Amino acid sequence: DTLSLAIAPVLPFLVEELHMHRLAASAAANPGAPASPGPFERVWSDPPAEWRDEALSGRWRLVCAARDEAARLAHEAVLAKRLPSAGEVRVEMLATPGGPLHAALVSAGSDLNDVLLCCASRVGPLSAEA
Repeated sequence: DTLSLAIAPVLPFLVEELHMHRLAASAAANPGAPASPGPFERVWSDPPAEWRDEALSGRWRLVCAARDEAARLAHEAVLAKRLPSAGEVRVEMLATPGGPLHAALVSAGSDLNDVLLCCASRVGPLSAEA
């Protein structure tokens, strides 16, 4: 089981076929026994409750919402021919210092460029005039 679960992401069809053969052999040996779940049903089960971090989840929801907005604006700029490609975008995010969005963006650290799908990013303070 452990080996088939380990290779499942790389060789999904092979693991499914292996599971079907094992399921048929198990059903023949133990008629009426409940069938074991498939490898992909077990791999994607819910994590233990102690692994949940609602604060982290909330921060990532904000970061993903910012990413979606940055991607939308970059796409519009490419369509309007103001940018040659979305890969050349430099994103500046302005947020109220100490606010949840600012904290979420800053917590992403150096990974913010990767999350925003841009070549450079900066998080700045949102001024009262903005």
